[in-house]
Amino acid sequence: MTVMTENPDISAQKNLKHISSDDLALERTRLAHDRTLMAWIRTAFSMISFGFTIFKFFQYLQESQTLEIPRRGTGARNLGVTLIVLGTLSLVVATWQHLRYMREIRHMGSARSSSSLPVLIVAILVTVIGLLAVVSSFVHRRTTSFASFSLC
Repeated sequence: MTVMTENPDISAQKNLKHISSDDLALERTRLAHDRTLMAWIRTAFSMISFGFTIFKFFQYLQESQTLEIPRRGTGARNLGVTLIVLGTLSLVVATWQHLRYMREIRHMGSARSSSSLPVLIVAILVTVIGLLAVVSSFVHRRTTSFASFSLC
């Protein structure tokens, strides 16, 4: 006895007939926006981590007194903090832009569009890491400046 099975290519084509080319174009656009946000996440994370590394390196040098850094010579530490702030702000702006584009795509009628929630969660987590790095650098600056006043 032979069992007749339907060709898998034909059954797949039957399932895809109800998807229009406009829906596919909107889905490709959504995926492109997700990839753009992921690129911004990588860039922002690199800026935040590099800035934090610069800041911590010069903090270590100052505390260990391996290198005499005059009080006014805090350019490298300021560069580190600036990179942290720029990375965090760029990710906030990129996330806002991504949400705005996703809202526009939903208004165009893409009810089928899958969620970009994982990308947004990663963006929010990296933003929180950036904010914690900024707060950490400013809190340490204040405690260092208070300690230097008490020593005088």
